[in-house]
Amino acid sequence: MDKIAIGGRYTVRVFDGESSLSAERGWYWRNEAGWYFQAAHQFYLALDGGHVSGDSAQYLLGQTLIGAAAGLRGQFKAGGSLNYDLFVGKPIKKPQGFSKRTAVFGFNLNYSF
Repeated sequence: MDKIAIGGRYTVRVFDGESSLSAERGWYWRNEAGWYFQAAHQFYLALDGGHVSGDSAQYLLGQTLIGAAAGLRGQFKAGGSLNYDLFVGKPIKKPQGFSKRTAVFGFNLNYSF
């Protein structure tokens, strides 16, 4: 039986993925608005949400996750390409029993040559 899971970097991004919600049906929605400054650097705001349902959802701590984030990403080129993404996020709606963190910080660095 297939299930959908929400609560991680690629679904509702301010949740760390250690705790997630999964059930037989569900959806997630990722929204982002970005503003470029200089040619290869961008400030962005994000609002993500998701909901799961189905027979197994009754055993979960909750069914809905919502989170917001602000970040900075871009690229430096010097003999290769250094890509970065730094963000801070805050859970807006989460079930009781999920992490007590009030803010989540994250980063991603990649170098290509």
